[in-house]
Amino acid sequence: MSPLQCSLVLHLIGVGILFTTVIAGLLLHQQYKRAGDWASRLIYLKSLRTIGLLSPAGVALMILSGIANMTLGHYSRPFFFDAWLGVKLLIFLVMVLVGVMTAILGARRKRLATRLAEELSAGATDPQLRSIDSRMLAAYFIQAIGIITIIALSIVKPRF
Repeated sequence: MSPLQCSLVLHLIGVGILFTTVIAGLLLHQQYKRAGDWASRLIYLKSLRTIGLLSPAGVALMILSGIANMTLGHYSRPFFFDAWLGVKLLIFLVMVLVGVMTAILGARRKRLATRLAEELSAGATDPQLRSIDSRMLAAYFIQAIGIITIIALSIVKPRF
């Protein structure tokens, strides 16, 4: 297998890791919201953190293999000559920023949920926790739309 083919395979693995973390995060978030007791919610939050830790690996793999693809693939045009590539990279940057925000909010949500689990009954909630949950849900949808758009741009490669 040539170095370019290895780089393309690694790039596809990176896309798979990112796609899996976004979809699994969205599904686990919904299960977390449906959980009745705080012990179950804390288990879902622990699982969300574990899944979230895969994201930086996927991002690093995509960045490194993307650079290798551009270098090994003898891409002769200037970097942002193709508009679809520029749009794809901007969406990727937004997804990374949303991922960082999600990690910060996730840590805050975990601390708040742990405190609430110790203090409140099973059905009680906190307005601050609901606010964080709604922002997390919005972040998951932004990332899902972003990854689908990136995949679509990679397949279609439209001329703008």
